[in-house]
Amino acid sequence: LFGSRAFATPRLHAEHGAEHVTALRRQPRRPSGLRASLLDEERTARVERTINAHSGAVREKSVNLTTTLQDMSSEYIGMIGVGTAEDGGALFRARVVFDTGSTNLWVASVLCRTGPCARAASEDFYDPARSLTQEPYSTLQGGAGDSADSGRNEGKDIDIVFGTGELKGPLHVDTYRVGPMVVHRQPFAMIREMNGEVFGSFPFEGILGLAFSSLSFGDIEPFFEHVISQKCLKSNEFAFYLNADPALPSAILWGGVDKSLYEGPIRMFPVVQPHYWALELLDFRIGSESMSTEVKRLIVDTGTTFFTAPASLFDRVARRLPSARCSEVDGSPDRYPPLTFVLRTAQGQPYHLEVPQETYMLGEGEPAAAKR
Repeated sequence: LFGSRAFATPRLHAEHGAEHVTALRRQPRRPSGLRASLLDEERTARVERTINAHSGAVREKSVNLTTTLQDMSSEYIGMIGVGTAEDGGALFRARVVFDTGSTNLWVASVLCRTGPCARAASEDFYDPARSLTQEPYSTLQGGAGDSADSGRNEGKDIDIVFGTGELKGPLHVDTYRVGPMVVHRQPFAMIREMNGEVFGSFPFEGILGLAFSSLSFGDIEPFFEHVISQKCLKSNEFAFYLNADPALPSAILWGGVDKSLYEGPIRMFPVVQPHYWALELLDFRIGSESMSTEVKRLIVDTGTTFFTAPASLFDRVARRLPSARCSEVDGSPDRYPPLTFVLRTAQGQPYHLEVPQETYMLGEGEPAAAKR
């Protein structure tokens, strides 16, 4: 997945070299609490990694901070810094989901005392009273390109429902750090309440939305728009590299790409609805069978590793690809053929993106069933 903020989609990508890399590590989920893997992340957070796509080798370079991310089965999470401590560094280092399916920023705060927060060290969460750079959200009124409604929203909880849960909390402003990027006066929501089992199933302390401004609550200027306006990158691009082998690392690249992570030219697809990262879907097929659906958009969402579909289409897919024992799925390529998303490229040509059953069927362990 490659994302570039531009007014027109180029036919060919310039292949700018990435300025900063955020490593994604796939590992088994740890059951020992919300902060079980923090020390591993701390130890690896001060080197930038260049990842070899084939061997998985990681070469360390002496540069600014980067952020280690981990695959938690259904979400990728990684460290960011929020606020400014007395020593000038980040006040709170939060593990967040880097989510192209939403726009707003959320961070766990000392306001959160119930639900998943009760099982964590919530006193260590973001505390605006301890940050040297915090501001009330109302200070943005009429400035910094944010909504003039900021004063009206001051002190009020915003409430956003995601596909897997719900978050509530008041708006605030502070400095955000992602790797070596320092973004000043970033509006975000301090989490007061988490609803949904998903927030207790992995080390979750926030969301960094990477979708478009039109999806933002209250016209709040998103994080990547601030990256652009504050000139944090030479090229306003980010890319996700997800390794097919769970034992090898994956990465987010800021400001460009790493040519060692792919082969051949980069294919460009126009974003036809800059709300989500929505591509034009010409057809959706299971094997050679077209599902002949009215769905005309394919949304690329890094906030989850699951596939989703409108209820009417999902029901048809579920009937065509029923749950079964893993051995039956592996031995039945005709019953469980690849999914094919037919997309329109920047050149106006169809492109067939195939997804094998090893990707779309979720194994629950032998002799348990595999399901979609």
